[in-house]
Amino acid sequence: MADVTSGYARITAAATELLEAAGIEVASSRQQKISTDIVSFKESVDAKLNTVNQTLVTSRAHIDDKLNSISQHVVNLEERTAYLEEQVANQTKLQALAFAMDHAEQGSFTYRTYTSYSTQQSSALIPGIVLSFRRNMGNYIPEGKVESGGEGDESTQKKNFHEALINQIHSLTGTKPKIQKGANGNYAIYYS
Repeated sequence: MADVTSGYARITAAATELLEAAGIEVASSRQQKISTDIVSFKESVDAKLNTVNQTLVTSRAHIDDKLNSISQHVVNLEERTAYLEEQVANQTKLQALAFAMDHAEQGSFTYRTYTSYSTQQSSALIPGIVLSFRRNMGNYIPEGKVESGGEGDESTQKKNFHEALINQIHSLTGTKPKIQKGANGNYAIYYS
């Protein structure tokens, strides 16, 4: 019986060794399966991240294109708006000048040549000045003209004549013109 017991012990020991080997094999197989699953999961996640990154790159490029397009449209609108503002300002100027031409006698004053007492109405000067303004040019003011009834020396009376002419045109057009002395010594009046 001792043989049977020792045989039984050997079989038990062999069976235990086989079970341990099988357990190791199962554990190794499980580890391999887990490793394979982890690698597969990582590859799947990497592929999905690559797809997301490509989508983001494509979307970013599309958004950049749209932003560039919108920026160009804004620039075009600004240019068109500036053009329209210029056109409106020009039309407003032309309407004011047409009004001034039609109503030149409004605010008219009497002037004369400094050395003469023969008088004229300033309304006679307005059409020539307004036509120059329409062409975006200045108009020379006749030399030696002074406001009638003015007092003081010639320079003071000439200055008073210029101020009266500026005021009349300002009241007709809504824009105060300016007078400048030219290189030749003559004075010219400009729309603005």
